[in-house]
Amino acid sequence: MEQGDARSLPVDVQALVEGERHLKGDAVRTNITAALAVAEVVKSTLGPRGMDKMLMVEGGEVTITDSGGVVLELIEVVHPAAKMMQRLGVGMREKYGDGATSSVVFAGELLKRAMRLMDMGVHPAMIISGYWKALREALRVMDSLSREVTPGIIKDVGITIFRSHLSEEDAEFMAQLVASALDFAEGDTERVYVNYRPGGRLRDSALYEGVYIDLGKRVHPKMPKYVKNARILLIDNEFDVYRMEKAKYEIGDPRRMREFVEYRKRVLAYAVELIARSGANVVFCSKNIAEPAMYEMAKRGIVGVRDVERRVMHLLERATGAKSVRLVKEVTPEVLGYAGYVEESKIGMEEIMYVRKCSKGGVGSILLRGGNEKLVLELKRRVEDVIEIFSALRKHRRVVPGGGAVEGEAARVLRKFARSIETKEQLAVEQFAEALEELPYIIARNAGMDAVYAKTKLREWHHRGKKGYCVDAMRRGMADAYVKAILDSQVVRKQVLSSATEVACAILRVDDVLIRGRRNGAKGREKRRKREASVPEYVRRDGKIDLRYAFKGMR
Repeated sequence: MEQGDARSLPVDVQALVEGERHLKGDAVRTNITAALAVAEVVKSTLGPRGMDKMLMVEGGEVTITDSGGVVLELIEVVHPAAKMMQRLGVGMREKYGDGATSSVVFAGELLKRAMRLMDMGVHPAMIISGYWKALREALRVMDSLSREVTPGIIKDVGITIFRSHLSEEDAEFMAQLVASALDFAEGDTERVYVNYRPGGRLRDSALYEGVYIDLGKRVHPKMPKYVKNARILLIDNEFDVYRMEKAKYEIGDPRRMREFVEYRKRVLAYAVELIARSGANVVFCSKNIAEPAMYEMAKRGIVGVRDVERRVMHLLERATGAKSVRLVKEVTPEVLGYAGYVEESKIGMEEIMYVRKCSKGGVGSILLRGGNEKLVLELKRRVEDVIEIFSALRKHRRVVPGGGAVEGEAARVLRKFARSIETKEQLAVEQFAEALEELPYIIARNAGMDAVYAKTKLREWHHRGKKGYCVDAMRRGMADAYVKAILDSQVVRKQVLSSATEVACAILRVDDVLIRGRRNGAKGREKRRKREASVPEYVRRDGKIDLRYAFKGMR
């Protein structure tokens, strides 16, 4: 009897997992089918001319976006394999701001071709081994195609990204805006603030070296609108008398009630006096400022702003050198920050407050404008993604040709490499090359091009040694990526291939799904009854996953 032959064992394997239901055999294909459902959802968004998705969520809110990463964040996925694909895309967007769609689509293509190989009798272990060999070779090709980053190249990458929804001039304007903001922040993405205000034109968008507070308004009309040489105090608490929790006050005499109110006023007046003694003339509070305190601050010419969001408070700390306080006794000259001036202004009918010429500097703030709130919100998401991409380029300083040039060259090399492999892994390497070529094919198709022609020309020119040849989706043609500045971050593209291969191989390794079933005895039956009552609707009575529910609530 061979040790690995389960059929020759004298023990019933099913009895070893008594009460468990098996989804043997169909598990791999079921998982692949669910994963492909996620890839199909975002496939049409790939490329600079990808289509938009309209997502409707509870409450009637509508989001329109062509970002696969945003789509993956907003959909609710229930199938375990589908969740792996979702986390793949969301993780790419969170870390790099790019590559979410490419990684999910590429992982789907690998799984689709793995299913074909399994139908031919190739074991998943051979497929996985072949995929990893192909990945190592593809990354080596990518390293050979990479080039050193220059400031001009970084801007060109931004223009390529923005050009999918903006004109050439507007794309250049936005790329320069983001590049300048990162210059102010010395490459630190945490010190770049992005917000939007509907109304106006896109060219009304502006960059400030400092911090602005959207809807920032003085809490009292008698406070000055403009403060020069501002000494800034940050209060990360409610500016009011401390309130006892679950306390009960019994006041039988109206005079006692008046005394109680007057006491609160005296305490707040004393707190404002301490602030004035410290030299502060501008106070930013993350929560509410009590009315008596507003009046006292206005009498002393101190500007107060309440309900400042936490993100802006952190930026003010970095820019002005101020330290947030929570108690009045912590207010000293040492915790104050400095700015050249603080000014309240208006954009349309709404207030905005600028904090400029800060002592520490190092903060860039972008205010985006646009005629439609949905469009300018999508622009904000795109700007935040470009900030992450620029940061990665500044850090890793290597770019590779985009538009499928890397994939086309790697596919050519892999086909040659596959001929040197004598095992069935050769088939997996060839399928890996086919999956790589599918990316430029989809980009061309989404742009309305003849995708078969584009794929054929890409293969032809790479065989001729034109390693930078790619699909130019914006011009709906073929071009040299280096000449047309169609470039991608090398670290992002490497992560796309690596992460997608890892997820695809992880799904291929799962060959059996166990669902906990009945147990003996009354206690076991009671547990089973409770468990069956909580079985998700996407699990059928036979224990298999109903793929109609791969996306919860989506039609």
